Amino acid sequence: MRWITICFFIVLLGVIQNSFLRVISVEGIRPDLLLLFALYLGLYGRREDALVGSWLAGLCKDFLTMGHIGVYALLFLLFAVFLSRIREALFREHPLTQMILVFLSVLFLNSIFLIPLSIYFRLKSFPVLLVQAASIAFYSALLAPVCFYSFARLRSVLGIRSQRSV
Repeated sequence: MRWITICFFIVLLGVIQNSFLRVISVEGIRPDLLLLFALYLGLYGRREDALVGSWLAGLCKDFLTMGHIGVYALLFLLFAVFLSRIREALFREHPLTQMILVFLSVLFLNSIFLIPLSIYFRLKSFPVLLVQAASIAFYSALLAPVCFYSFARLRSVLGIRSQRSV
């Protein structure tokens, strides 16, 4: 992989996610482009490239959300490990498979952060936060085929090589 290009692309996705996607947000709900890219790497990239690229995408999200550094990086890395292990059993090219994987991943990721928020800060009730997490997951899942197609078109520019066949 071309790591300088990948780092630039990840930062670009982070900037797009935090600035331009506010225009198309619905009630403050936006898709998670960095997680979509990490999932794309987990499904289609070589395992080593997927792990490092997903970790970098998570690290970028950590810096942009101003939370604890490394939490998203670790979770994105775990998603990449999981997907690199099960991707041979999936119909990766089918849009429904992509949508289901993105929906479950985003829902799981947001649920991990919602439970402590609802208990510790008592900002909103847990069911309201869960509906918001499901809405983010649904919105990201709807955009997954379009984003995966766009990422596939950029494979040669980013230097993403597909995994070797066994």
